[in-house]
Amino acid sequence: MKRVGEAVTPLIVGWGLKGAMQLERIRQSWGAFFPGPLTVHAEPQSLRDGHLSVTVDSSAWLHQVRYMQTKILQRLSPLGVKRITVRVGRVTPLPETGQAAPPPPRRISAEDARFIETLTASVADEALRMSVKRAMTRWATSPHRPSRDSGYTSKDTE
Repeated sequence: MKRVGEAVTPLIVGWGLKGAMQLERIRQSWGAFFPGPLTVHAEPQSLRDGHLSVTVDSSAWLHQVRYMQTKILQRLSPLGVKRITVRVGRVTPLPETGQAAPPPPRRISAEDARFIETLTASVADEALRMSVKRAMTRWATSPHRPSRDSGYTSKDTE
């Protein structure tokens, strides 16, 4: 009998969730990797094929992050980061923690709910099926998932 991790890993890779999971790990440990003002002025935005995009709130921080790029790559390489791109944009810090505030969660669409139901219907083990459904629902409602405005549809993962 396979362990859950062995059964779920191919599903995560097949659904394109591996990068999203790595990005979430980076976000959760951002403050631990880079304590101090960097966490207030910079936040990871996306991770694709080892390419991490970071948004900073000013051109001064753009130059600072570029200066620290080698150090950042060393610390994040165990999480799959091979390259970094930095751009100026909106970073929303939380005053109490200094961590960037996550965007508000999205509601799951009827189309995504049907998609998740269809993909998990063939999983015989009830506990595993429910676990995969919860993970996919979290992904579908994640504020960091590409929006439909960017041209993403659930058909892109079929």
